[in-house]
Amino acid sequence: MVISRITSGLGNQLFQYACGRAVSLRHGVPLKLDLQNFREFQARRYGLDAFNIRAEEATPDEVRKVLQTDTLWHRLTTPRARRRVLREQGFAFDETVLRAGPDVYLSGYWQSVKYFADAEAQLRRELTWWMPPLAETLRFLQKMDETAAVAVHVRRGDYVSNPGYARRFGALPPAYYERALGYLAERISTLHAFVFSDEPAWVKIHFPKTVPLTIVEGNPAAEDLRLMAACRYHVIANSTFSWWGAWLAPFADKTVLAPERFFNDPTLPDRDLVPREWVRIAND
Repeated sequence: MVISRITSGLGNQLFQYACGRAVSLRHGVPLKLDLQNFREFQARRYGLDAFNIRAEEATPDEVRKVLQTDTLWHRLTTPRARRRVLREQGFAFDETVLRAGPDVYLSGYWQSVKYFADAEAQLRRELTWWMPPLAETLRFLQKMDETAAVAVHVRRGDYVSNPGYARRFGALPPAYYERALGYLAERISTLHAFVFSDEPAWVKIHFPKTVPLTIVEGNPAAEDLRLMAACRYHVIANSTFSWWGAWLAPFADKTVLAPERFFNDPTLPDRDLVPREWVRIAND
């Protein structure tokens, strides 16, 4: 079996699932999820249960058995691509994951579509919502159908309050959103921005009023993702959450705008994180 360690917010959980599921499909073996992190640290909630995923939870015994094989002797005597425990070494795409064996434990974020490009069709079928939309979601979906809807994500929270995260990621400035919406407004009439944010009060005061906008607030994360995916146009933040909102949108002609620099720290590579067909917008 393939076991994928699931942790952090919903965007990262989706990357971890997608990578693990792609490995399991290559070998025709089951995928199981290690969810222990959500019992030990409750700052984030498990969210993949909103989707039609194909994976069961790994038992503590199953996880323990495979982790016990990750010894120094095993690492020295076994080629890395066939080790039973693969730990992410950095943000850049690691092609050896594509050669992972059918009995492996994956621990990392795996933030690149390259890890699961060969499983895209299957993942798009599985990463659908099994429950019908909430009443509030239906109200927003109807409004989106009446205009050229652009999903805009403003990520602040710990990007502002946590000094380490601020140095590494950093909240995007209003100028980025003004440039991105200006880019779309030049090409699309009747544009209407639907803004998703963990700080809606900040958005109400500081967000540029260049196009009509509606602030979406109070929804569960999975419902926000459902709404983002219903939009043909996207202005994402430097966040895996809105990355997935854009990727899940099923439109062949969708337009996705992403920050030119995904990380505030220039030593962190983002060349494998943002798909080539997405448009990069300056965020200095």
